[in-house]
This record gives sequence, C-alpha cells and structure tokens, in this order.
Amino acid sequence: MILSEVIKLGFFYGCFIGLVSLGFALIYSILHVVDFAHTDRLVVCGYIYISVLNYTNHLYAIIITVLSGIILAVLSDWLVYRRIRKINPNLLLLSTFGLSIITQNVMALIYTDNLLEYPFAENTLSGLGIYPRELMIFPVLVLFTFFLYYWLKKTKNGISIRAMISNKERAITAGIPINKLYLLVFGLSGLIAAFGGVYLSMGYGLKPYSGFKIMILAFSSCLIAGLNNVYGSVLIGIIIGILISLFEFFFNALSAEMITLLI
Repeated sequence: MILSEVIKLGFFYGCFIGLVSLGFALIYSILHVVDFAHTDRLVVCGYIYISVLNYTNHLYAIIITVLSGIILAVLSDWLVYRRIRKINPNLLLLSTFGLSIITQNVMALIYTDNLLEYPFAENTLSGLGIYPRELMIFPVLVLFTFFLYYWLKKTKNGISIRAMISNKERAITAGIPINKLYLLVFGLSGLIAAFGGVYLSMGYGLKPYSGFKIMILAFSSCLIAGLNNVYGSVLIGIIIGILISLFEFFFNALSAEMITLLI
C-alpha cells in the first residue's frame, strides 16, 4: 500500500471521527456534560441499518435509520436527561454513563457479542478508487458543518441556543424555550449519529461495544479543540484519523491508536 493510499484512508476515517465529534461538541455546548451514550446510539443506528437492509433497499434503509437516530436521541433527553436536570444537574454525567452501559448490554442481548458484518461486498467506484461509504462521509461532514454554522449564526433557534450557551439563567428569564432547544439539539445529534452508524456498519462491522473506541477518539478530538469548539473538533478528528492510519502503516494496528493519543 502506497503512502497516498494510507493518507486517503486516514482522511476518510478522520472525517468519521470528526462527524462523531461534531455530535459530542453540539450536545456539550448546551448540556455542559459530555454525552457518552452518543456513540452507543450511533452503533444502534448501524444495527438498525443492517437489519433493515434485509427487507428493503439502501435509500429506504438510510431513511429509516435517520428517523430512528433522531427518535433515539430525542427520547434520551426527554425520558432521561430532562428528568435528571430537574432533580440534580450534577448527576448528568453519571446518567450518560449509565445510559451508555444499558444501551450496550441491550445490544449484546439482542445481537450477541459476535461481529455483525455488512451483508454486501463493498467494491470501489470505477475510476475513483474510493468506496461508496467514503464518498458519503466527506460531503455529509461538510454539509453538517456548514449547516451548523448557518443555523447557529442566522436562525432564531440558533441565536437562542447561543444565548443559552452564553448565559442560561438570563436566557430562561428572557423566555427562551430551553426544553424545546434541548430536543432540537438532541434531534440533530441523532441525525449525525445515524449517518455515522451507516458509515461504521458498512466499513468496519458492528459489535455492541464498538462505540467505546469511537467515543475515546471523538472525545479526545473535542478535548484538544476545546469542548465548546464545534468546528475545531472536526479538524482535530481528521488529523487523528490520518495519524492513526500513518502509524498503522509504519508500525502496527495495535500501537497506532496508543501513539496517536500519546501525541
């Protein structure tokens, strides 16, 4: 494998990490707590996508996965996080860990610990030398990044979210519907998780605990960029993906992530 091919693979893997980081940073911006269950919802979306493919085509499977991702994320906030915020906001971090563990174990009960692989042979596109999932992930990342920029800067709901990030107490006093904004942000994070789940299932297969490694890498990119830096986390995610790919090429797969995280 030539070096340019290694960098290309790392770039697209980094786009995936950046997309997941985008969801992390978006939720943190209003919740002020890292939602560790975000990557587990991503894995659930991957399972849904592969399961639905047995009964329909790719387009309908993606639509169903997207709707499922949005519903899962909204229910997470509505049924769990909103109640915890009312009782004791300091318990939110613990509740995200708890929801993550519950989600992983439910997936293990349903799908077992065996690797669930993509049911079709994935071939590169003629003349381009890239896989369909790679052709999907970069435009999706760019689309979400620019959409978030426009939404947060130009729309009423986006400006309200920025006001809530800046001063939550004053935003509540001003009559901003914070619960509605929470649901909007979680719904958007569910949309991001759905596309991430499709990419993960197509390229790497799924296990109930697949979200843990992704969470470590995406969370690292958020920490390096700054948890409130939505766009910086995307860039750092891409850099992490390229570094992992390079270290796998020059050393081995076992040490690649360790060296990257040490750096």
